[in-house]
Amino acid sequence: MKYEYRHPDADVTFSWDGWMQVMIRTGLSVPWGAYSDRFDIREPDLRIKNFFNDGAYDPSVHFVPRTQQAFETVCNDFFEGRQIGAGLRDYTQHPWTSRSWGWSMGAMEFRYTGGTHIEMTPAEQNSWKPVIELAASGRIVPQLTTKWLMGRCSGWELAAFEALGVTGASKDFDRARTDWVQKHRRPYGKECIAGNWQEWIYEAMRSGWLTGRVNEWTDLGGYERHVGSHPWHAQRTDVDGKRWNFTWKGAPHAYVYRSGLGQPLPEKDHLWVLRPQTQSGDQDVFEWLDQQADEWVNIRPTLKS
Repeated sequence: MKYEYRHPDADVTFSWDGWMQVMIRTGLSVPWGAYSDRFDIREPDLRIKNFFNDGAYDPSVHFVPRTQQAFETVCNDFFEGRQIGAGLRDYTQHPWTSRSWGWSMGAMEFRYTGGTHIEMTPAEQNSWKPVIELAASGRIVPQLTTKWLMGRCSGWELAAFEALGVTGASKDFDRARTDWVQKHRRPYGKECIAGNWQEWIYEAMRSGWLTGRVNEWTDLGGYERHVGSHPWHAQRTDVDGKRWNFTWKGAPHAYVYRSGLGQPLPEKDHLWVLRPQTQSGDQDVFEWLDQQADEWVNIRPTLKS
């Protein structure tokens, strides 16, 4: 069975065949490139062969019920920048585990098996400790999603780097890592920046567990939102009652458009904000975009035709 849902205010249509991706089709008023052509609902760490009992070779898994109501909930959650809330996973039955192959280059392992905390251990040490309390992060078990767990652990990683002296890691990690390695390069260590960083972060995390310093790192940071898999979108109504859509998926530009125009705004107008991450400075980029959208509907009367 195939499901379809057209968002009432955005000239965007979602379609789903019950499998791992929801397809996105945009109308004529939407600027090219404003949206990806799909989003993924699979559990990134979980593989269960024949979970759906339909003979599929792919063992990927999602927990979204195959109903129109659940499908529309998923689409609205994605469209409005929320965590997808339909078909939540039972982590006592299907525990979540992950290794930090990104910023800390595999130095950490994370898991959530149900209960009150996310646990962590230095890689391959099997020394699990409860480090992030769900309640302290404003989460309760029925609200958990795997993407939130991943983003929360990413936020902890960045804050842990800063606690270890890597200044600015949470704002511009690549620059902060390069600056730190150049100041602390080991005379007999690996020559490249990534190699130096990997040697150091593995040692730092293991030392943190051995010395008990990890007790100072509980509940560090917050949820780190990855815009590529969790785009930003906002809608605003101007003084004339016209509804405007604002969207950013991590590309150099954020976009603005109005449904029902039959064609996009001229390029100079629908390319709304250039390089939001740079322009937002030290402010959270998503909060900054919300503020820009508020201001835009009040100061751009020439587009309200």
